[in-house]
Amino acid sequence: AAKKAIDDNFSKYPPVPGYNDLRDVIARKFREENGINYSREQIIVSAGAKHSLINVIMSIINPGDEVILLAPYWVSYYDQIIFAGGKPVVVEALLQNDFKVCPEQIEKAITGRTRLIIFNSPSNPTGMVYTRDEMEQIARV
Repeated sequence: AAKKAIDDNFSKYPPVPGYNDLRDVIARKFREENGINYSREQIIVSAGAKHSLINVIMSIINPGDEVILLAPYWVSYYDQIIFAGGKPVVVEALLQNDFKVCPEQIEKAITGRTRLIIFNSPSNPTGMVYTRDEMEQIARV
C-alpha cells in the first residue's frame, strides 16, 4: 500500500480540511443515514477526536471561561481546557447511575462564564452509553 501511494503520488500532506472527495462522502453519509444536510464546506476531517477537541477548545475558550466536563472523562480533556486558559468545571457521574450525569447536575453547573460542555458518549474510559432519551434530556438543558 505504501509503494502504491508513492507510485500514485498520494504521499503528501492533505488539504487542511481534508480531501474534497472524502468530505463529499461524509456529507452524503450524514444526509442518507442521518437525515442531516451538511455541505462539503461544513465538514473538516481531523486526525482524531483529541485533535478536533483541542481545536474547538482553542477556538472558543478565552481566559476565565468555564468548560463543563462530565466525569469520568478522558485524561487529556482537563489539561486541554487549562492550556486554553479555561476553567474546568467537573460534574461527577455516580457509579449507582451507571456513570451517567443527570441533566439537573449539568444545569446546576452552568454559569454566565460557561462556554462549552464536553459530553462524551460512548464514554471513554468507562464504555457507558447514554440512551437517545437521556441525550435529548441533556440537550434540552
